[in-house]
Amino acid sequence: MAECRREGSAEPEQILFGGETGGRTLGKGRITRVSGWGALAGAVREILKERKLPVYDLQPDNIFGTQIAEDRFLFLNRNADEISMEIFLNDRQQILRLPGMTISDSKVIFP
Repeated sequence: MAECRREGSAEPEQILFGGETGGRTLGKGRITRVSGWGALAGAVREILKERKLPVYDLQPDNIFGTQIAEDRFLFLNRNADEISMEIFLNDRQQILRLPGMTISDSKVIFP
């Protein structure tokens, strides 16, 4: 039977961060410590911009999205009301209207 490691001990922290306080490279990626949702959203936004990938709202607002093709996104709007969503690619912007309580398949073409 596999051993289960539990939160509450220092072991998960040690596995992720080793002896580094701010983060470290692990495998092909980097583990970074951030202080809260705003800092995480900002870090992800900057990484996406650096890699010239589309960036959209990363706020805790009941809108969830994923890119499913080069020009297609799925968005789940869990709000009752329609929401406007901005997607940026470099200095270009598209605005989508997402109906409330639906999943929207959105084609995004940047001019």
